[in-house]
Amino acid sequence: MPKNSSRNSSSGSASGSASGSASGSASGSATGSPQIVSLSGDQLRAHFRAQRHALSEAQQHDSAQQLAQHFTRSAAFHHAESIAFYLAADGELSVECLLAAALAAGKRCFLPVAEREDCSMRFLRYEGDLSSLVANAWGILEPASSCEAIAATDLDLVLMPLVACDEHGNRLGRGKGFYDRAFDFVRTPSASANPPLLVGIAHECQICPTPLPYESWDVPLAAIATPTKLLASKLLASSTPSI
Repeated sequence: MPKNSSRNSSSGSASGSASGSASGSASGSATGSPQIVSLSGDQLRAHFRAQRHALSEAQQHDSAQQLAQHFTRSAAFHHAESIAFYLAADGELSVECLLAAALAAGKRCFLPVAEREDCSMRFLRYEGDLSSLVANAWGILEPASSCEAIAATDLDLVLMPLVACDEHGNRLGRGKGFYDRAFDFVRTPSASANPPLLVGIAHECQICPTPLPYESWDVPLAAIATPTKLLASKLLASSTPSI
């Protein structure tokens, strides 16, 4: 996949360095091996999935709690009324503690529903009852089709799972393009003046120390949240509201 140097060198100060790990983080840190730049998309996915699979259950649990503790104090969380979450799978950083906090705060919470046939995605209301969820084709729990739906354009904040990301806002997902299709509108010139804030949720070890390859249809992240920090991406730092 091609790289675009102008995108990856966009100016704008981030609120911290995405490539370094904070001291004491249970989430680990990505290694800065120069060999990473020569890997294909599938090889990158395998590399970073192995990184997060190496985290212990205790590390995963602590990381999820740390994420909720600091993210609930952010302006992004405070100002959002309608938030899209996800239920973690395959070693992804869990946002369930954050979801519980949002429900307790009276925010409208939504979960993604993936359509296998056309790789499209909808967002349906979740009000805290796990027993109301049904497993999809991949075994991931989703709200029933009868639940209230929201247009992607009407979401205020979207917490996005990922396999890897970089400090420029490039995101590597599972390769099906669900989120890229759902939020393609943010890339268009006619995009709303107030598009959803797209925040990638990552263990420290999922942040690639070098720019990731990306395609023209990939939707960039506005920010990245780890268990210890919230970073505006370098690509969108100048246009991202205070987070």
